[in-house]
Amino acid sequence: METLLMGGAENKGDCPKKTTRGETVDIALVGKGALGLLFGSIAQEHLGPEHAYFAMDDAHYEKHAQETYRINDVEIAFRDVRLSECSPADVVLVCTKTLGFNEALESMEPLVGANTVIVPLLNGITSERKAADRYGWDRVAACVAVGMDAERYGTSLAYSRTGQLVIGALQPESAPAAQRAATALDAAGIPHSVDENILHRQWVKFMANVGVNQVCAAYEVCYEELFADPTSEPYRMLISTMREVMATGKAEGVVLEEQDLNGYIEILRSLDPKSRPSTAQDVVNKTLTEVDEFAGEVIRIADKHAIEVPCNRFLLKRIRELEAAF
Repeated sequence: METLLMGGAENKGDCPKKTTRGETVDIALVGKGALGLLFGSIAQEHLGPEHAYFAMDDAHYEKHAQETYRINDVEIAFRDVRLSECSPADVVLVCTKTLGFNEALESMEPLVGANTVIVPLLNGITSERKAADRYGWDRVAACVAVGMDAERYGTSLAYSRTGQLVIGALQPESAPAAQRAATALDAAGIPHSVDENILHRQWVKFMANVGVNQVCAAYEVCYEELFADPTSEPYRMLISTMREVMATGKAEGVVLEEQDLNGYIEILRSLDPKSRPSTAQDVVNKTLTEVDEFAGEVIRIADKHAIEVPCNRFLLKRIRELEAAF
């Protein structure tokens, strides 16, 4: 099978430098998970490898720089560069798991200049705050990734729906960064929209993730199996778990409605029925999950407000048991 390097440039070497073309932006990606590969391939196709590339520390570079990835059965070679050789990018898409996010924030410092925008694509509701604590709210655009069904196993990625990135500002000083991020995503051909109430959008996605990611992982089912019977234990657990998030969100000042829950159920039903969300993929791959960012965070908030969240406590325990057997 032919290996494609989209854009026609070499995929290894020094960090790309700015050009004088008005529309050109440099987008660096940190993390080669499902979302990194999905949106990295789109950005590389539109911008070329000289302006869309993966940046990694020396250890990850030595391990992953020679890898070729198969995306929807097409082999693609990405441009990989060492962080130690990088200069600031216009936009940094952080696509790591939450388990590696703190390390990524520290190691990616060479990519961050005065006008760099950091866009965390992570699950959960804590990554923007952590990025702002390190680099300031004026460099952070909030992001919610919605509507994709990408599955990554090893170096293979398959998806039928690209979805989109929803961008917004969680703080007033983040508004210019969010606008610059949206402009850069447009240049990179990455589907996106801007939401003026990104906090609500984040919590809606958090509610969905806490439900579907954990239930599919704990019961080891795909979407088709989850939605096959609305009277089944996994489906009832899904709805109950999402309602626990609604209760904790209300306590934090974010009101989620039944229409938010039902709307996301319809989105999930539209995805590839044979696919699984990321936490369920982690269980299949026998890697540590993001359960602490899901049930763990719900429980921390619930404890603060004296709210009962038995479903999340059950899922945390069950997924920890699965991890212990890896």
